[in-house]
Amino acid sequence: MKPKKLLALVFLVLALAGAAALKAATDRRAAERAGDVVETRRLNEGLSPSFVSRVELERSGEPAVVLTKNPAGEWSVESRFGVPARKAAVEELVNAFANLSGEVRASSPDLAADFKLDEKSAIRASFRDAAGKEVVRLYLSPLRPNRIDNFVRAEGSNEALAVKKDILSTLGIWSKESKLDYKTFADLRAVRFDLAKVTRAEVAGTKGAFALVRAADPKDVAAAHAKWTIEPGGSPADAAAVSRFLVFLSNVYGSDAVDPAAYLGYSKDPAIRVLEGEKETLIYLGTPAGSAPTIKLLPDRRAYEVSPETAAGFKKTKAEFAHAAGKAS
Repeated sequence: MKPKKLLALVFLVLALAGAAALKAATDRRAAERAGDVVETRRLNEGLSPSFVSRVELERSGEPAVVLTKNPAGEWSVESRFGVPARKAAVEELVNAFANLSGEVRASSPDLAADFKLDEKSAIRASFRDAAGKEVVRLYLSPLRPNRIDNFVRAEGSNEALAVKKDILSTLGIWSKESKLDYKTFADLRAVRFDLAKVTRAEVAGTKGAFALVRAADPKDVAAAHAKWTIEPGGSPADAAAVSRFLVFLSNVYGSDAVDPAAYLGYSKDPAIRVLEGEKETLIYLGTPAGSAPTIKLLPDRRAYEVSPETAAGFKKTKAEFAHAAGKAS
């Protein structure tokens, strides 16, 4: 074969081989996009709320949210004065991070920032057991590839995974500008007592102190059907008015938790004292200058900001509970 023809044949073979290689690579990328050839990973298999006693959520430049569980199984927001947390919200969070399965979208450390999975941008979630041992640490991106998928990265891994779970919504993160907020998990119900067990409510009153006293009748269950008197004096009280007041007290919610150790203009004596047999709840009112009204509860040692309308609801007069007919209901 002549040299020119041989050279042409070599070039043809090389060209065909190159075209075949390019087609194979193109076909593989197309298959990956179609979901036929995709690397997947599984994370946090077996993670369960029953094994988790502490959750730490952090992101650079923001206050951390720390949730802890006591031996009785009750959750609180350690990072916000130990205010109670909603068990259902915390368990939903733990379950959202459990048993993840995701597609590998990147495996280079240089791409972590592009997916917002680097130390600076990502939300860092740590889960610890009752002994304080960290069982899971995961990085969660604030970016959403779509309405459902989230990007995550395991501790010590460079792989960015797209998981089909909306973990961000359990954190109250709806956009990349959203910030961690303890209120996503907090139970801001301030006052807690059993209406059926209340036997006495003492009120400082705006026109003098008085007490609402329940008659000792074991047949009485609901406050609205009980017999109440106003002390001092023993005059009959309007049971419906007493019931409305107690329902109001038991449904007071704070707008924010504040430091119970701080003095915020609280009165020396409680504004309200509620007795359930031997158990008492003391409510103190405070109104710091230039700030929202506050209440402090003892013996729970919790304090909250409340709305002006809520604060006004604590201020009652004896006349508001007087029975219209002048006799017990």
